[in-house]
Amino acid sequence: MDREDQILNLLEHPSLLGFEPLFNHLDFLSKQRGSDAYPPFDVLLRGESTLVVRVAVAGFTRNDLRVIAQPHQLLVLGKRSQDEPTPEATDVFHSGIALRGFQRRFALGPGLTVEGASVADGILEVTLNRAQTGSDSGEEINIQARQ
Repeated sequence: MDREDQILNLLEHPSLLGFEPLFNHLDFLSKQRGSDAYPPFDVLLRGESTLVVRVAVAGFTRNDLRVIAQPHQLLVLGKRSQDEPTPEATDVFHSGIALRGFQRRFALGPGLTVEGASVADGILEVTLNRAQTGSDSGEEINIQARQ
């Protein structure tokens, strides 16, 4: 049995309950490999519970961008409404500025919620907050008597 089969067998273990979102994230991430170079992004940690995703969106206006919060996923879309011709030049000798549309997905872990988004100076910032959970020691579940 190769390593991939061992991992798949582990993920199908009957004692792993409620991990379907995690398995879906892993599947999603495995399909994202190699396709995530554009646009570049950073993820910052502010304080203990706030994450900020910063995406380079130079050349895109606020109206060209969409941020969609889906269950367990953040979707950032960019589509230019129109190509603006450069009035000074009629011929382009080199085109190195990527203004193509994009779709970037981020898998969100449990408890992360999208708080807002803003764009300035070619940088889109999406703020995520992690829900504060109670004690890490676990919670005892009261057992009710059945009749």
